Amino acid sequence: MMRGYVQRIKWIIMSYTRLRGPWFLCSRGIGDTVVFLSKLKKYREDNPGKEINLIAADKHKVLLEAYSKYIDHKYFISYSEACKTTSIAFSKRLPSNITYILPSESTELLGYKNISISDLMNIRLGLPEFTGLVKPEFTCKYTSFTHFTKERHLDLLPFKYALLAPSAVSVNDNGDILWKQICELLESHGISVVINSDIIEMGLEKYKHVTLPLDDTYYLADYAAVFIGLRNGLCDLLAFARCDMIVAYPNEIYQVKFSLNNMDFEKHIIETLSVQLHEKVKEYLEEKINGN
Repeated sequence: MMRGYVQRIKWIIMSYTRLRGPWFLCSRGIGDTVVFLSKLKKYREDNPGKEINLIAADKHKVLLEAYSKYIDHKYFISYSEACKTTSIAFSKRLPSNITYILPSESTELLGYKNISISDLMNIRLGLPEFTGLVKPEFTCKYTSFTHFTKERHLDLLPFKYALLAPSAVSVNDNGDILWKQICELLESHGISVVINSDIIEMGLEKYKHVTLPLDDTYYLADYAAVFIGLRNGLCDLLAFARCDMIVAYPNEIYQVKFSLNNMDFEKHIIETLSVQLHEKVKEYLEEKINGN
């Protein structure tokens, strides 16, 4: 309780000193933040006289840069500070000039009549019900995919590899997913494997593991044949990329609340429960790769 009180006092002081005027406070999560940012184009069009000022975690700076044309001012806090602020935001104890990007009722609303994170952002910004998503525009640091692979020491061919995310902070697969068998299945169909994690799990030692900045991870996904991973905030970002996606949910309730297909992404995403992921990957390969 004392920690929350101190945190609130810090935000009050900031609102009177550094953060005068209206600000939106972004989530600590990648997914919530990128979906919110994808709404700013429409918000700008509907509110031409309003400044758009954002507070965000420093590790999400590259996300804000990808939507910088719609943002007037940015203020960055540490990721740990962003995590501490969540409880203050949801208990409606932020200063009046700072608005958290999710409505405080979001936990109860998610999943009800297919209400998604995208819908909640529309509610928060006062946008029309079916306002879509605008994809990020990252500054490309590479002249070609070959340039990218050389810089990152990756032996990959475009659209001939799978990007896997077998671990996530927000989701635990409880060992239900047979990642080694999935990797072997991909390789048997001529698809190489690169794993987006610095955690080398048992049985996956032979595969290339990477930890990249968000813009490079997006670039890597954009040239992948398929992304296969646990449902987390990274999935919201990669749903804008060109790759096919197979996303695993730990249970049915989680899928109802956080289904990517309830949002207006341009592609359909294959969604499944984690216990069925291996079979879903097998079906995908038979239909997509073999053309059956």
